[in-house]
Formats: sequence, C-alpha cells, structure tokens
Amino acid sequence: MRAVLAALALAVLALPAGGMMAAAPARAQSISSLTDYLTRDTTAKAPPPALTAPPPVLRYGADVGRGAPYIFRDPAAPARIVGFEVDLMAQLGARLSRLPVLVQSEAETLRPSLVSGLYELAVGGLDVAAPGQAGVEFTIPYYATFGQIVIRRDQPAINRMDALKGMTIGVLKGSRLRDTLAAVPDVVLRVFDTAPEAYAALKAGSLEAVVADYPVALYHAQHDPAVMFTGPPVGRIEYGLALKAGAQPALLGALNTAIYAMSRDGTLRELLDRWELWTPVMAQETGDTRPLQAQPTAREYVLALTMPDGVVPRLERYVRFLPQFVRAALTTLEVAVLGLLLALAAGALLAVLRARGGRLLRGATGAYVDVIGGTPLLVLLLFVCYGLPEAGLPIGVFLAGVLALGLHHAAGMAEAYRTRLAVVTRTQMEAAVSLNMSRGQAFKAVVLPQAARALLPSTARGFVLVLKDSSLVSVILLADLTRTYESVASVHQDFLGIGLLVAAIYLVLGLPFARLAAWAERVAEETLPPVRG
Repeated sequence: MRAVLAALALAVLALPAGGMMAAAPARAQSISSLTDYLTRDTTAKAPPPALTAPPPVLRYGADVGRGAPYIFRDPAAPARIVGFEVDLMAQLGARLSRLPVLVQSEAETLRPSLVSGLYELAVGGLDVAAPGQAGVEFTIPYYATFGQIVIRRDQPAINRMDALKGMTIGVLKGSRLRDTLAAVPDVVLRVFDTAPEAYAALKAGSLEAVVADYPVALYHAQHDPAVMFTGPPVGRIEYGLALKAGAQPALLGALNTAIYAMSRDGTLRELLDRWELWTPVMAQETGDTRPLQAQPTAREYVLALTMPDGVVPRLERYVRFLPQFVRAALTTLEVAVLGLLLALAAGALLAVLRARGGRLLRGATGAYVDVIGGTPLLVLLLFVCYGLPEAGLPIGVFLAGVLALGLHHAAGMAEAYRTRLAVVTRTQMEAAVSLNMSRGQAFKAVVLPQAARALLPSTARGFVLVLKDSSLVSVILLADLTRTYESVASVHQDFLGIGLLVAAIYLVLGLPFARLAAWAERVAEETLPPVRG
C-alpha cells in the first residue's frame, strides 16, 4: 500500500499547474460536539447557481444494512443515511466536483449491479483481496485494518492464534478472515450474514469466538458487557472503492488521487478519528503518529442512541421508526397490489386459453404453469432484475418486483381458475348448446358465472400470499418492510422488539384480506346455488 501511495505522490507532483490537485482540497468539517455532528453538512458546498451548472452526479452503490460504522440509517432520524463511508464519499465528491448519490443495494448484489452499470462504483467495507471479485477493480485502499477476536467474558483470554485450535468460531459472509482462520488446525467455522447474529450466537454459547473486521467488532461488541476483545490481530484487511473493471479509467485515477491527497493532508485522519477508527495499522501505513485529531463524537452519538436503557427509551425509539416503516409498508402494499392485479389478469388469460384453446395453446399454457409456477420466486426475482438487463432489456427494480410476483402467482391463479371452469360438466354445456347457444355464448353465459362462484375468496387469499411473498423483493434493491427491518434492527441490535413491530404491520396489512376471504366464502355458500352435474 505504501508503495502505491508513493507512486501516486510522484504522479500528483507531475501534474501541471491548474490540474486536478492545484486547488486546495476541501477539508473535513471539524466536529467538536454532538450538536455539530447532528447538524453537519456532508455535501459539497456548491458555488452560486449563476456561476456554474449543478455538479454531475456520482452514483455509488452500498448496502444500508451493512450497519455501523460503514453506512446505516441515522438512529435519531432514520430517513438520513450516515456512516464513515458516507462522509468519505462526501469528501471525494467535493474533490471531484461530483454530487454523491447513494443507490441502495444488497451486499450480495453489489458486484453484479456494478457490472451491469446500475452505478459507477460500490462502497461498503469492501476488502480489495476478498474472493469473488471478478469483473471489478479497486482504488488504492482508504482504510487498513485487521480481524478482532471477541469471546465471552467468562472465557479465558486468548494470547496466541494457535489457542483457537479446535474452537467453533463465527465469521461473516464474504470475509477474507474465513480463509485465514481455516489454516488453524481443527477449527470449526460458522458463517453468519450479519454481525448481530454472530455475536448473539456467541453470547448464547453456540460459538466460542467471533472474528470480524475491527470496525465491526468496535461498534457491535466492545460496548457489550457480556463479551470482550482478546488475542492478537488476525490477518490484514484493506478497504477500497470498487469499479467495473476497465470501464472508467479516468474516474479510477481521479479517485486514487483524491484518496491519496486525503491521506496526506489530514482529512482522512480527522474523518476516522470522529468515528474512532484510527488504529496503529493506519498510523503505520500513513506515517501519521500524531495524537487524536478529532473527538470521537460520531461513535458516541451512535452508541447513545442505539443502546437505550429501560422500557420507555425503547418505546420512544420504536416511535421514531414508525414513519420509516410506514413508508416501507406503502412500498410493500404497492408492490403486492400491482403484482396481484397482474397475476389475476394473466391467470385468467392462461385459464381461458388452456380451457378453450387448441392443442398448441393448451400445451404452451401448461408449460408456463409448470415452469414458472415451479420456479422459486427468489430465482425469478433475480432473473428479472439482473438477467434481463444482461440481455439488453433494462428494467427498474420496482417493476422487476411487480413482474416477478405477478408472473409467478399467475401460474397459481391459472390453476385455480381452471379448476373453477372444470366444475361445469359437459351436460350443462350440451344443454346450453341445445338452446341454440353457440359454444362461445354458452361459455360466457353458463360456464363463467358458475366458475366465478369461488373466485372472490381465491382472490382475497391470493393477495395474502402475494403480500407475504413480497418480502422477497428485499433481496433486490427495493426498500420494503423486510429490508427496512433488517437495516434498522442491525443498527440497533434489536431484532426482537423491532421484529414484533414489523410483524404487527404485516398483520395489519394482511388481516383485512384474510377476513374478506372468509366472508366471501360464507356469502358464496349462502347465496349462490350449488353446481349440479
């Protein structure tokens, strides 16, 4: 890393006057109090509109659910996104005269979304040497750290790496520490999606240790009285910004220059100090051995709001979440309603074609029901959202969620409709034809009215199914209830209380339709005549 920085230094010195680094870099705001942190402005200061056009946008992908201290929702104002990497992007945007705009993306889909061009770069504690990075390239590292061992306080301290021999250890998905720990004899590794899950398993006794990146351990474990830091640093980790390989060499060079300049003029040091992330590793890498350059107000702020003591503070925190969850519920409801309407229309068309069409149409509709209905909804979601753009059919994530839900449930609706159509016997059809009705007229006047006998209950129950399945859209880029729950609960380490709140919202959304289905079944049984053969 030091060699790379030195090479960049020579490149910067070789720039002509008036070049990229000629102007004095924008320094990070000095935050000396909690009030300053809450009211700080992390965006670039734009010149008066009369002097310049709006700065071009710099779209970057990140997973808000990554949690503190990377990128997460402000505990006091959940509509705001904060984190040390948000501050980093604000500084880089100012130096590049670009306006950073966050595009929410799941951690698992960061790379494919970056490669497909959904955004220009990705950020989120991305290890430049982690496996599975095909198709992307990284900037020079902006942060170097290590793996931190965490154990329960009732366990003996660990002083050497070989003391981990035979232990059951938790690691996070995608972490390079997994390969480092695999070299320890007889170690058993368990992989977790989130840090709160791993540390909860440690406290429950199902793990003997958790090894995660130092920033993760600092924000998710150090303040917990049930666990403690121990042992030597594990491995070495370097974070960089990811770009599509070979796609934007000019942007890559500009980012490298800006990161190097921030490390030399003290901006990066002040930023990391505010989040209490400056470590001896960074001091060794940059040669900056100065004492603390900024008070750790950001970390103090996060801990003060995410670790409430008592029932009343917890309830107050849940009240703060309500506007955010209401917005997520509206998104979920919108996706479910539009998906149901598509399923109803497509299902009815498939059922009619299968009942009245020729052999070719019956075979095609039957194949649709078997293939699409038999494909897991999650696979269909990923195919529509990421597969179609690769085939030259770009589609927004909201529409992708609606299409996947609608097309998947259309297969089930088609089978339900076909069953209703089949209850009308051939005798009734022949009787209608004997009354000088054409088969088309008989189908409309005799078959469809009787088939509609149970459609309303099926439709109501179908909405409940679509509503529940809509939770899967959280795996793409849609901030529905499930995704919001994961994001907020990860920051606050409160999956129980927040989970109950989200479950109550789902109940409020789905219960009226479940009751409607029950009412419709009773009305159908009481008012419609039974179907006779």
